[in-house]
Amino acid sequence: VDEVVKLIYDYLNQIKQHGIEEDKWTELINLAETDFRFSEKGDPGHLASSTAGRLLDDFPLADLLNPPRRQIWNPDKIQELIKNLTPDKMTLVVSSKKRFASDPKPPTTEHTEKWYGTQYRLTPIKDEQKRLWSGGVSSLSLPPSNPYIPDDFSLVEEP
Repeated sequence: VDEVVKLIYDYLNQIKQHGIEEDKWTELINLAETDFRFSEKGDPGHLASSTAGRLLDDFPLADLLNPPRRQIWNPDKIQELIKNLTPDKMTLVVSSKKRFASDPKPPTTEHTEKWYGTQYRLTPIKDEQKRLWSGGVSSLSLPPSNPYIPDDFSLVEEP
């Protein structure tokens, strides 16, 4: 678990230091727009439920069923968000049917969730782990842009 969380924070630290280029943003928008445009017909109940859930967010009602293109590139907002993603402000959920190799004794649970009877425990994140996770940038790098993501779906006439 520590290794995975450290890698995530290494990537976040890279974004903090170097920012995100607009082409990455455009790539994500193009992927989301392609998914929106060519999505398969799904379960109407799931669509109603997920749309109702989105009503709780601060989205304007007009944006609920519109493609993602309406989102605006705003590097300052991205940096503001990334700056707040720190180990001190995180909640880590680890779920497993098996005991972790790093856990020498069987896990004990102190709580039981009331609807399904799921047992769980709450453990504060140790300062040592926070320091490990927030330390420096590794040799990782963000992937290059993917030239194969389509952005034009118009048909080309044969000559």
